[in-house]
Amino acid sequence: MRAPSLNTSHLEALERKRFQLNDEQKHQLGRMREERERLAIPSWKRRPYGDVEDLAQRLEDAVREAGRAATAADTEAQRLAELTAQERGSGQPRGQAYAAETNRLLDRAEALMVTPRAGLGNVGAAAWDVVRSSGFAAALGALQDAPEEIENIAMRLAEMRIRASRLAHDMDKQTREELALVHGQLVREREAAQTYQGIARDIAAEMALRDKIAQRHPSLHDEETDGRRKLRQGKKTRSGMKTAPPEGQAMADEQNPHQALHRGPR
Repeated sequence: MRAPSLNTSHLEALERKRFQLNDEQKHQLGRMREERERLAIPSWKRRPYGDVEDLAQRLEDAVREAGRAATAADTEAQRLAELTAQERGSGQPRGQAYAAETNRLLDRAEALMVTPRAGLGNVGAAAWDVVRSSGFAAALGALQDAPEEIENIAMRLAEMRIRASRLAHDMDKQTREELALVHGQLVREREAAQTYQGIARDIAAEMALRDKIAQRHPSLHDEETDGRRKLRQGKKTRSGMKTAPPEGQAMADEQNPHQALHRGPR
């Protein structure tokens, strides 16, 4: 009599059963996976901000500073755009525009000096009054009465032209320096914002990792927490040793506290 044949699915079921893990083997496999995952976690001593205890406060500080820097960068960017628009809107640098206006003014004044008039005194006074009645009088030094001699008036007008040129140069230099200053501040604030944003991301990543460790590896979480606590205590102890006076000096201070109070910094 021929034995009954087994179908393919039945054979596959028997094969799976032959290689099925028992409870002890499953437990060991789970422990191996957990240990492998634990070993893959970088040490808290090597992780960015792994040694920081109060991560929430650090994150709050980083987010606040990132926001402050971003706001400051926006302010500087707006200021830079306004300054650039002012320069481009006039068609020429502010100093050059100032020089052109003052030169036209002085040209008119000097033109009066060579115009035939009844008297040289009237010619000189009229030329001087052109400058003194303008909005450039204070800057060019023409607020006082005109000099008595026509030659002195001509000399003063020539000096005004030189002075106007120097003022125009200073204006353009000031504008360039202001633009450079604003641009530099803009770059610094943007870099600061990016830096603090990066810090905030690193802190958030550390917080997420600690939550994961606490859930999946409670013993490792306890070890790390204890390690950070001991590190803080060690730093506190070393800081106290640096600031504490030598033992002999401490005894002398106890015997003479008034002298210790007035010894001053060493």
